[in-house]
Amino acid sequence: MTDIKNMTEPEAAEQLAYLAKEIEKANIAYYQNDDPYLDDAQYDKLRHLNDAIEAKFPHLIRADSPSKRIGAKVKSDFKKIELKVPMLSLADIFEKAEVSDFIMSIKRFLNSGEDI
Repeated sequence: MTDIKNMTEPEAAEQLAYLAKEIEKANIAYYQNDDPYLDDAQYDKLRHLNDAIEAKFPHLIRADSPSKRIGAKVKSDFKKIELKVPMLSLADIFEKAEVSDFIMSIKRFLNSGEDI
């Protein structure tokens, strides 16, 4: 992981430029070409790194920042599917404590107090 704590402003600007390009490239590969080259964890790390740098250096937020958009335009010939059961997402869970929060949200969704 990049050391944001000791990052200089020029390093931050360079890293944000790299992240904007890399995340856009990953979005196109995933959403338009159906050929992702990053797994979800790798992609999430890039997004979180971008967000952390922007939080420390808000004056360096780029017009093409990934934090200003979600994903990319989806290829028009992708088939839509209807799910019989809603997909509940783990979102961005990286810590053990966040798993407990996720389990509680599942219990609320299921209207259940039972252990899962």
